[in-house]
This record gives sequence, C-alpha cells and structure tokens, in this order.
Amino acid sequence: MIETILHDDRPDPRGRMLDVFMLAISGGRERTARELDELFQSAGFGKTTLIETTGALRMVETKRVMVRPRGGRWGRRPGSISLMV
Repeated sequence: MIETILHDDRPDPRGRMLDVFMLAISGGRERTARELDELFQSAGFGKTTLIETTGALRMVETKRVMVRPRGGRWGRRPGSISLMV
C-alpha cells in the first residue's frame, strides 16, 4: 500500500489535514504504521513492513496469511498484497 502514513513520533501537518478531510467526507482517517499493522493483522494479514520513500508517501508491505474458502474452514495460504491508495 502506498499511502500517507502518519509518523508515531513526530507531527505531520499535511497528514493530519488529510485525516480531517477523510473523516469529514468518508468517515475514514489516516493511520500510523502501528495502527496499520494492527488493522492488517486483525484482517488476517501478517506483520507489516514499512518502507520509507524520498517523498511524502510511505509504503507498507504485508502478506495474507489466513484465507477462508467458500463453505470451508480457515486455512493458511501464503500470498502477497499490493495496494495503491
């Protein structure tokens, strides 16, 4: 995922402004790397890796670890995810 990811340890006025816009328009919000990690793991993805870039956006990489087939049981199946937001 390529996204504005808020820093845990320092203010980011641009990210905070986007946070307010997202909340007002869609009920969404910007998240920190830690919050994204918790969100992805709760949705059946593995630990995330944060990749810094030279610009304002950062990348998060994760892998799908839990898949529930139709009519089946939960099982492990490795796979990668690549999202552009």
